[in-house]
Amino acid sequence: MQKSESERVVKVVPIPEDIYDKISEHADKEGLSVMGVTSRALLDYIDKHVDESPLKNARKDKIMHDL
Repeated sequence: MQKSESERVVKVVPIPEDIYDKISEHADKEGLSVMGVTSRALLDYIDKHVDESPLKNARKDKIMHDL
């Protein structure tokens, strides 16, 4: 079965409650959601560890647009 453009795959990964609480505190200080903070952290990781490429930039632009 082929996915349409509007379908997304979401992977849910459980994290320990103490880590979630720390992320939540950080998010509250910045006026963001936990998902927003973790999404930004993922983008920062991609920026640091993935070589520059048009594909990387396109993905990053799409993620930022969806936030």
